[in-house]
Amino acid sequence: MRKRRFYWSWILIFSLTACVSTSTKQHADQEVDLVGGDKDEHGCVASAGYIWSDLLQECIRPFEVGVKMVSEVDSSATSAAFLVFNSDSSKIELFLPDEEEQPILDRSVLPDGSILWTAEDGDVPTVSRSDGSWIIHQNTYTLYREASSDSIRK
Repeated sequence: MRKRRFYWSWILIFSLTACVSTSTKQHADQEVDLVGGDKDEHGCVASAGYIWSDLLQECIRPFEVGVKMVSEVDSSATSAAFLVFNSDSSKIELFLPDEEEQPILDRSVLPDGSILWTAEDGDVPTVSRSDGSWIIHQNTYTLYREASSDSIRK
């Protein structure tokens, strides 16, 4: 009787071990997409909202460090633009929705004393401040205006 119980115990243990081993091997052969496993070439985790900032030379979340800008062109727009400043505000990195490139704009003082952030490329929008609000414009059209309650820079 003892031999029989011993024999069945070993068969049960062997069977369970074989099932676990096969299951583990099948999972090891499959490519698993882990949350946070989507690092870009700079190590930024896009699924966590991080993107590389050429201006700050680090992974940032524009919605945490930037000034939120809402569309003036499309009142039903669900995505926002963001302005990210360097430490002395002499440069702005412009994060526009659906754009892969984030242009860096340089501060310049116009002859009338007003300040404008522009890029060498004339096709890039410019940034100015008017009546206490940041504005992104292209030529004479206002594209985005600072979201009043989300400003972190005055």
